[in-house]
Formats: sequence, structure tokens, C-alpha cells
Amino acid sequence: MRSGVAPGEKRLFPAFPYTSFTKLSTADIKAIYAYLRTIPATRSVPPRNSFWFRQRWVMRLWNALFFNEGELALDSSKSQAWNQGRYLVEALGHCGACHTPRNLVLAERTGAQFAGGVHIDEVEAGKDRTWSAPNITSAEIGLAKWSLNDLQKYLKSGASRRAGVLGPMNEVIANSLSDMTDADAAAMALYVKSLPAAGEGSQQTLSADERAAGQALYDKYCEECHLSTGRGGFRKAPPVAGSPIVQARDAASLLNVILYGAKPAAENPHAFDAWEDMQAFKDKMTDTEIAQLANFLRTTWGNQGGRVSSKTVAVQR
Repeated sequence: MRSGVAPGEKRLFPAFPYTSFTKLSTADIKAIYAYLRTIPATRSVPPRNSFWFRQRWVMRLWNALFFNEGELALDSSKSQAWNQGRYLVEALGHCGACHTPRNLVLAERTGAQFAGGVHIDEVEAGKDRTWSAPNITSAEIGLAKWSLNDLQKYLKSGASRRAGVLGPMNEVIANSLSDMTDADAAAMALYVKSLPAAGEGSQQTLSADERAAGQALYDKYCEECHLSTGRGGFRKAPPVAGSPIVQARDAASLLNVILYGAKPAAENPHAFDAWEDMQAFKDKMTDTEIAQLANFLRTTWGNQGGRVSSKTVAVQR
């Protein structure tokens, strides 16, 4: 947990997020260990790694370049709630593992912390695809318009007036964050809302024909639930106007929702009602049409998302 070293001096890859867990307090590490010791033993044989993933020696160099070991220090200039929120976000929650972009050797880019990243997970049975973890800084393409209450409600329930949970975040909410105390959710929200803006939106524009094609598709498939304003309906559908998912640098999550639907986890009773009706459109729209719709969503109502091509949709499909 602290150093990323398994028994036998085997260096771990940061797919196990020891780069975040190193920040945990010793007391919390001991508490986690004590809990794990209460779980009944079961036998499991992990699959054998390929040759390249058995070369753990390279992690000595990687750690020397990108890993800062040690418990997270308190910031005495900040409140107790802010420090608790920082601890939950950066250490226990390891939010940066998904929400921070990575460099070519898969280290988190320190100059772009929480500005949005990518994650591989299932879109439907047997199909893994990229998901985009949105920018959660105070940037306009991030959480600038979210209030503390919006964020606190989302972290606890997976639904607020600003967004509805989808994709890999379902598990995070249903199996983890929903069990937090209200005070911890408020502390996380306080810290996240204090993050300085990072990352910029795209200034792409659509031609009149492109906008008309996207508008027609939106009116046909989306307007009933998300409304002509893009603001969504109360308890019916989340807004697409100002959505960090819609504006994400990588459009993967937006495309996944259009292609495969947006089903909430069975454990999450707080999802928007329309999630039950958010069907998959992969058999109703071509790659070109989905690209047209995505570009319309990413450039309307002040949204600042980059261009999506039909080739990008085909890969995601």
C-alpha cells in the first residue's frame, strides 16, 4: 500500500493504485488490513502475465521518475473539512487514477491533475471499451456550474440536477461512495470544488448543414427527455447542456451512452427515471449519424467539445 511492493519484493504496476494509497495514514492501512483478515479464505490462481508484464525491474526506474512515497500531509492553511476531503479524494478514493490524464508511460500528468482521463470497462456483456472520466476541476468543461450541493448529492446517490451516474462510475457510487457519511461527502465536494480550473474546451464550429443534421437527430431521438434546452427534465433525464461527459476531451463515454444505452447499476436506486428508457441506438443510427449527433451535442448550449468523426464511432462500436 505504501511502496507498491508485493511479497517477495515483486514491484507492482500502478494499475494497483499504490501511487494514491501511499498517502493513506498508517492507522487506516492497519484498519484495512484488520478488515481484510476477517474475510474467509478462498483459493484463486491469477492468470500468468505475458513476458513484458513479468519485467517488474523496470518499475524501479518508473518509481524513481514518477512516484512520491509517503503519507499525505495536512495543509494547516485549510480547514479540517477541506483536508478531510483532500484525503478522501487523493488517497482513499484515488480519484485521480481515472480523472487525471496520463503520459506515454502511464504516469499521471501532474500538471493536469483531475483534468479528465480514460478508463477501460465493460459497455455490455463481453465488450470492453474506453470510457472518458470527465474533467472535475472548476473549468467550464468541468464542474464550474456545479454547486457544492449538486456535487454532494451526486457523490452520495449518483444523481443530482447536473448529472446522472453511468458506466464505471456506477460501481463507485453503489459499492463505495453511497456508504459515506454526509460529512465525508460534503468534505469531498468541498475539496473538489476548490480545484483550480485545468484543461480547455474546443472552439470547433459546425457548418449550417452539419448543425441541421445534428439538430434533426436530436429532435428525433433525444429532445423528448433532454428537452430543447438541453437541460433535461426533473427526475426524468440529466442535462446535456454543460455536461462534463458531453464536453470531455475524449468523447468515449458520450459515444458509449448513445451506442449502448445508460443502464444504472442494480444497486443504485437513485438513477434518473429515463435511464430505464435510455435504449441503445447502435442499431438505429449509422456511425455517421452518431458522429453528427455527438458533434451537435458538443457544440450547442455553450458546450465546448471537440470534433467526433465517424471513424471514432466505428472504433467505439
